[in-house]
Amino acid sequence: MYRRDVSEIAFSYMTGLLQSERGKENMERIEEEIGDLEYHQYQHFISNSPWDHQSVLHQVGQDLNRLMRQERDKTGLPTGLIIDESAHLKL
Repeated sequence: MYRRDVSEIAFSYMTGLLQSERGKENMERIEEEIGDLEYHQYQHFISNSPWDHQSVLHQVGQDLNRLMRQERDKTGLPTGLIIDESAHLKL
């Protein structure tokens, strides 16, 4: 089945989410912040774009493994990834 490439919209949407103030990360604010796409494109992306989250998680895992191996090979030291959610501002 053919699927349209929505990577540009996804990238813009995620960029807008990351740049928006906490609590103000809705599509209208993202559109104002980024400005390269229109509201209806974001609306369609969020509500009508089917995607397989398992495929995304699988790809992220593969990419992370590759990067960790490269870092270990470069430094000769064990590598790891620490995810610390406490760095986010709590409102």
